[in-house]
Amino acid sequence: MSKRIAHRKTFERRHQPGDFHELTFSIYRRFPVLEGDYRLKQLARCIDAATEELRLQLVAFVFMPDHIHLLVFPLEKEPDLVGFQARFKRRFSRFVKENLIETGSPLLEKMIVRERPGKHCFRLWQEGPGYDRNLFTMEAVCNSIEYLHANPLRKGLCERATDWKWSSAKYYSQQSLEGLDGDLPKIHGLSKDWRGYELKGREFLLG
Repeated sequence: MSKRIAHRKTFERRHQPGDFHELTFSIYRRFPVLEGDYRLKQLARCIDAATEELRLQLVAFVFMPDHIHLLVFPLEKEPDLVGFQARFKRRFSRFVKENLIETGSPLLEKMIVRERPGKHCFRLWQEGPGYDRNLFTMEAVCNSIEYLHANPLRKGLCERATDWKWSSAKYYSQQSLEGLDGDLPKIHGLSKDWRGYELKGREFLLG
């Protein structure tokens, strides 16, 4: 496997047509808020709405208990990645806050932060723009997909990548949307032009 070279950047970095973006967003103080189908189904719907509104294709993803990884491909020459993250994060944050209130979760109090003297607010996401890496070769894209799908394995949450419901691993194992759980966000995968490269010697995508 190629060594992953990563660096942090802001979303203002220039996008080059044809670039994929590997995005990572973490929950405030790494609280395990992203547990249970009820919340994750809503997260999927928020991402679906944002990708459709801002013309991004979801190539791969994984939802972990305290963070998420998204691999997206913009269809616009000048994609609004700032708007993308703001839309789905804001909508999901409102949903989670209401859910924590309704369930009387002790996490609610821990996620109220002091913005300035006299003002407090609910914070779901770790402060900052998250992590965004431009990928412009198919080797880098395939390595990213491998990295995303291996997250639950590294954390001991499953024995095979395809056992973890909240990722695109099963989609890549069968190269089809057929039979996928309807709770998942809409997965576009890679275009047919890339699938020969994608599958060649890439057993990790098949299990």
